Amino acid sequence: MLFNQLKGGRGLWCSLRAVVCSVAFLYLAIAHCATHSMAATSQVIKIAVNPWLGSNLDAQVAKILLEEKLGYSVDLVPIDETAQFGALATGDLSATLEVWPSGHAQDHLTYIEQQKTVEDLGPLGVVGKIGWYVPTYLVQSNASLATWEGIKTNADLFRTADTGVRGQLLEGDPTWSYHDQQIIDTLNLNLKIVQAGSESNLISAIDSAVTRKDPLLFYLWTPHSILGKYPFTEVQLPVYSDSCTGCGYPSDPLYKAASAGLRETAPAAYRFLRKLQLSNADQIAMITAVDLNGQGPADAARAWVNQNQAKWSGWLRESNSALPAIPAPASIWAAKYLYVLDKDTNGVFLNANNLFIQSLIPIFPQIHSAADLMGKDDFYFYPSDLANQFRADDRKVIESGVSLTTVEP
Repeated sequence: MLFNQLKGGRGLWCSLRAVVCSVAFLYLAIAHCATHSMAATSQVIKIAVNPWLGSNLDAQVAKILLEEKLGYSVDLVPIDETAQFGALATGDLSATLEVWPSGHAQDHLTYIEQQKTVEDLGPLGVVGKIGWYVPTYLVQSNASLATWEGIKTNADLFRTADTGVRGQLLEGDPTWSYHDQQIIDTLNLNLKIVQAGSESNLISAIDSAVTRKDPLLFYLWTPHSILGKYPFTEVQLPVYSDSCTGCGYPSDPLYKAASAGLRETAPAAYRFLRKLQLSNADQIAMITAVDLNGQGPADAARAWVNQNQAKWSGWLRESNSALPAIPAPASIWAAKYLYVLDKDTNGVFLNANNLFIQSLIPIFPQIHSAADLMGKDDFYFYPSDLANQFRADDRKVIESGVSLTTVEP
């Protein structure tokens, strides 16, 4: 026994091992918890929404689950992809869920590797690819337009009133990360970049051009629903390499990032966001629901959550296949009074005995079984001052390996 606290004749037991902490929570008083029914709501998680639909959908999924399953309040913060790193570093932003690494090598070096004010949370699971595209009907008329050499020879085809003697390359939002000008300069292409201003404006311009069968050369990325709406052909640019700044774009395994303090201030949210994983198919399904079926981003994310419980439930808990079961009561007293929880060394709940679960149900009706505890922590059930004290006691035992015994009146 490493930690034993006695209060009012009842017992609080904690065995803090390398993996699991079993705790008897006897501070749970109905009068207290009626006032603080979900303490985690005082902890606001601020998630970046960058100016493209995929980022919005990632954030909407996280918001639903963080609020409804882990009890946090979540603010979705519109911010451009470059400014978000400074906001993460200062803690003004908690996390961003869709970083395209090809555009942020310097940010990764500065904030994550050198300053260590931002933490890489690992891959989102979506693999993106930026490129230049033309409608396939152009390639059917002139196969060379599927290559940069063909674009160079036929740049006049893409002239507009705004570009004069040069052909147009249509981009989207001015805050996105591009290296199209380097490609144009390296390949000596007679092209001028025009920015549509936003993703929606870019898509509207593509829709209009395709409807009229006009020539159009434009910047786009996968995954995107419009690639399933119309037949497009990606222009073959020189293959990307680290030494070739004027070559095409690489495949981008998108990653997540968080403020370096999130691990300590909101451990359950931190662990959840590390585990959050979406596939290209997941994101395309939601993007299609918005772009082609007219749903709002929040509704599309809700539909995805409703249809994919088997996937996201794994984000809410630690794998407990190797964890010891909750021990059987050692005495009649323990069976009647001892509340036992398994926690990992970050303070996240993994399991609990039935006595504790039954005591929660009148106060937290959303808790029905030990599975509903998984991914939550002290901040979900207690106000910050008390949760911080529990965390401090846990850390003291973990770090010292020495039992801690206190007696309270």
